[in-house]
Amino acid sequence: MSINILYLRKMYKMPKNKKTKYIFLGIIILGFYGFIVYPYLEELKKGKTIVKGVVLDSEWYSSSLGFSSKGGRGYFKQKIKYSFIIEGKEYTRTFDNGPSIGVLSKGDSILVKFENYYPNNSEIIKKVLHKRKKIKTASNVQMQNIDRSLLNGIWGEDLEENSLYAIQGDSITYSEGFQTYYLNIKHDTIVIDYGDWVFHGLIKKLTKDELIIENIRNNNISKMIRFK
Repeated sequence: MSINILYLRKMYKMPKNKKTKYIFLGIIILGFYGFIVYPYLEELKKGKTIVKGVVLDSEWYSSSLGFSSKGGRGYFKQKIKYSFIIEGKEYTRTFDNGPSIGVLSKGDSILVKFENYYPNNSEIIKKVLHKRKKIKTASNVQMQNIDRSLLNGIWGEDLEENSLYAIQGDSITYSEGFQTYYLNIKHDTIVIDYGDWVFHGLIKKLTKDELIIENIRNNNISKMIRFK
């Protein structure tokens, strides 16, 4: 406080022309900041950049029920942990992923948009799809015709009968909750409409005792045996 008083006394005793000089200089500095520096900083805050990132981990949860789950059916979201690097510095954040981007798994490449002024404010905007070999579908290979009648019956993935699937005609019913969904088969592709999402699978093997389906989206294999 004493410094300010001394400064004011000094200014008071200062010749008028010097006072005017300092006042004019102060106006120039304030004007430079107000018209150049401040707008630049504000524009910098608005500016955003897009870079590549990677998914470190993913966890399924139900947005309606509020508990974590890696299975179940219905409308689910993912809690994604991801990272990206800017000028040698790594940033790690989390993101609530929904259907607009699609399912993300550990190791997936992604595009991240962040604020230039504050990189911690970031979000995933897209999954980076890598070119890979064509998946068997009716459009690029000659498909084998499936004997649809062999599908009718009760199927399960293990001998404990924990989760059974009853297929009859164009419907499939699950033992967990007894939900029934529409099922469609064309050549050796199988489509199940769950309402909120659609499963696309490729029937790799079908006999009276065994059913093997490959998930076209992520190439996961499901092996089932007939119970009845």
